[in-house]
Amino acid sequence: MRVPRTILVPALALLASLAVAAQEPDAPDAADPSTGAPPPPAPLPAAIEQQFTAAIEALDSDLFPAREAAQRRLLKLAEVAGDGVIDRTVSAFIDAEDPELRYRLRSTLFQTITGNIPRTGFIGIQMSSIWINRNGQLERPNHVRVMSVIRGSAAEQAGLQPGDEIFRLDGKPFDEDAAAEPNLQLQMYVRSRKAGSEIKLQIRRLGVEQEVPLTLGAMPDYLDPDPPNVRFDNWLHDQLVERGLAEPRPAPNPDPYAPQPGGLRAIPIPQRNLLIPQE
Repeated sequence: MRVPRTILVPALALLASLAVAAQEPDAPDAADPSTGAPPPPAPLPAAIEQQFTAAIEALDSDLFPAREAAQRRLLKLAEVAGDGVIDRTVSAFIDAEDPELRYRLRSTLFQTITGNIPRTGFIGIQMSSIWINRNGQLERPNHVRVMSVIRGSAAEQAGLQPGDEIFRLDGKPFDEDAAAEPNLQLQMYVRSRKAGSEIKLQIRRLGVEQEVPLTLGAMPDYLDPDPPNVRFDNWLHDQLVERGLAEPRPAPNPDPYAPQPGGLRAIPIPQRNLLIPQE
């Protein structure tokens, strides 16, 4: 029996499309919307995959020099290939049971990641908020006074000088209702931003107001509340959260002087030696 052309042509087109689809590689699975689990990592290029697999296998060698060399190769591979290798290294770390293998994988991640995590912002000044005596009444200050400038810091590069009074941050005055004094508000504001961020300070110098643009520097490790090991631990925890293996950590309290769950609050007490003559 002869098949009509109107049926034969669409049927042949359908068969051709099915044949092409069968030859195409499967796309990576999408995230499961019901669980929020992330999609599996994309496959590495064949050459990188071969080197990565060889390095992971060599990390389990009985020979110590072979394990050392394998860790160096894996570190170099992570630096060159980037996120794909880092993601696979995290998965290998999670699956590893041998303590030394876990240590070496974690050490590789630490060395790769810490250099790429943004540092905490830093201005580089010593400052104070001086309470004012008006007719025997103490008034809380609405500015921060620069006491000294650290040599080579962002503050020095921006031209800040001892005696400058900072009264606005990016156009906003200090919060007079906050429990934290202006110097602590400035400290928290800067630490909430990363090195390299641009901010604008409104200052008074010898009674003249001016705006000072400033590029934040990197906080030194000895002052940083989030040194490299803490930043790495937070990064690694985020990787576990993305894989559904850990719970998100609670957000830190942005104001350490804010009321606490028990109803207690730390109130700064003005120092007698910070009073200035009556204005």
